[in-house]
Amino acid sequence: MSIRQIGEQDIADCVEVIRVSFMTIAKQFNITPENATAFTAFATDEKKILHWMNEQHRPMYG
Repeated sequence: MSIRQIGEQDIADCVEVIRVSFMTIAKQFNITPENATAFTAFATDEKKILHWMNEQHRPMYG
């Protein structure tokens, strides 16, 4: 496995990895959508990553 720049075809998988990864912290510290709507596990979605890639021109790697 190697690190490479991600493309639009990778976004759904990236969102899943981000949400699952941050959910472990959410559970540990009792962070919920009700008490922290902007927490990464709840706030990251495909639209946000597309915006970062296409509007803000942020290179992303995975």
